[in-house]
Amino acid sequence: MELSTYQKNIIEYFDANPHDNMIVKALAGTGKSTLLKLLTDRTKTSDIYVAFNNSIAEEFREKITNPKTKVSTLHSLALSIMNHNLRENESSENKGGIGTRSIASSGAKLDNLKIHKIVDDLIGEANGRNIDFEKRLFYKENYVNLYNLCRLTRTDMADENSVKRIINDYCLFMDYSGNDFPAPLTSTILIWLENIDKRSKKEFNDYKTIDFTDMLYLTYLKLKKEEWKVPYWAYYTNILVDEAQDLSNLQINFLKFIKRKGGRYVFVMDENQAIYSFAGGNAQACALIPKLYAPMKEFSLPINYRCPASHLTRVNEHFGIPILPRPNAPVGSIYTIDKKEIVKHVQAGDMIISRKNKWLTEVILDLAKNGIPVYMQDKESVENIKNTITRQKAESLYQLKNKLGKVIEKYNNTLNKIRSDEENSPVSDTDKMIEVTSTNSKIDNISFILEVLKHYSSNPKNKYSTPKEFQAYVDKLLNTSSTKDCVRICSVHKAKGLEAPNVFVLNEAKSCKDPRNSWEQNEQEK
Repeated sequence: MELSTYQKNIIEYFDANPHDNMIVKALAGTGKSTLLKLLTDRTKTSDIYVAFNNSIAEEFREKITNPKTKVSTLHSLALSIMNHNLRENESSENKGGIGTRSIASSGAKLDNLKIHKIVDDLIGEANGRNIDFEKRLFYKENYVNLYNLCRLTRTDMADENSVKRIINDYCLFMDYSGNDFPAPLTSTILIWLENIDKRSKKEFNDYKTIDFTDMLYLTYLKLKKEEWKVPYWAYYTNILVDEAQDLSNLQINFLKFIKRKGGRYVFVMDENQAIYSFAGGNAQACALIPKLYAPMKEFSLPINYRCPASHLTRVNEHFGIPILPRPNAPVGSIYTIDKKEIVKHVQAGDMIISRKNKWLTEVILDLAKNGIPVYMQDKESVENIKNTITRQKAESLYQLKNKLGKVIEKYNNTLNKIRSDEENSPVSDTDKMIEVTSTNSKIDNISFILEVLKHYSSNPKNKYSTPKEFQAYVDKLLNTSSTKDCVRICSVHKAKGLEAPNVFVLNEAKSCKDPRNSWEQNEQEK
């Protein structure tokens, strides 16, 4: 590929100014992976390419040729620093005459259910072991989510206003199940957070048990307090950070510890692709990073090498993103078709994207009827759908349908009240009136299940089927094993960075804004 003037300018500055921090604002499909590979090829120092997740890391490892460039996620790097310090501490203890090998010899022990277990124990101690299953589940999920978000955002868990902001921004402790479980007082929540944090840290100190977020959270705290040191091999001269717009506050600040003296940061980001605020990503990362790592030289990559000109024109028209077509880009084709027509056109290797699971029901069933295999990209979402069925503890399909229907009814009543409050608010105006659609994944999953259940129940053969048999049908329908013969089905989030010959976008024009979300989250929906 012939380099653009934009790419050449970045490479020239990178070579001529080895100590200057850089920020590259790269729009979608503009060859940032190619650029980052070229930058790694030009250095003779120990550098690191920081990937957003493991799949991106694996993909980049196959591209680079410089053996001195490490490819890693920040979680993986933090874990290696954690294990190094655990071994160093053990070695110091043994030299002091303790003489017995502690559990630290094998490094930290990963248990992603660690916080779930801690909260479960706290709920049991506070309410007794006979607490209602659904009530236990409601409070456990909310406390686990809140604690995780506090860690990722570096929120002071003792500060009432800061914790309230997290609760409001992420719509925590809002019950749509029909049980009307009350939200705890903020003072109570602060006590719970303190106890969760204490027990989590104690488990680490006693048994070296961590969950995924602990890799970064505990390592960051130890380095900040100077209780741990960064080993020499975890310092890097050039730190190339990809997808920087979706870094959490914790990740942004952890990066400060791994730069060698005289080294530099190269952040590659696109504020138009910031879509992970819901999972703790810092919605202000694009504005915060230039301040924290100033001075920085700014560059842009606006030429898209992936898409036809027609697609980029549509992006410009709808969103005003200044993305440019490559020289001699093909015109391409954009069609608007009915969902029922997808089965006539879709081929193996194509991709179907949907912002909401419930929009997928009709398409997945049509594909199944026509013998077209699917691959569900989001395995976690599939597990959540199956778990939602299990949690109802229904004895019949009729009872399952009723239980799920009541949840939807309760949810819609709550949203209607929110919408009514918006209309009656003195600060409300036409521009603020937005379409209220569910972005709550649990409700979305229930809508999906109900649609599949309606189809399943319409078959006379399934008249006397049990919920367990229905769940087995759902399991088979939502295949999570990829093959080259499959049509890939995924959410907008899971589609990030992927490409396919033909892409089907469901309900393209529907808004997913929700008055329960923070302003940043609604901006990211757009």
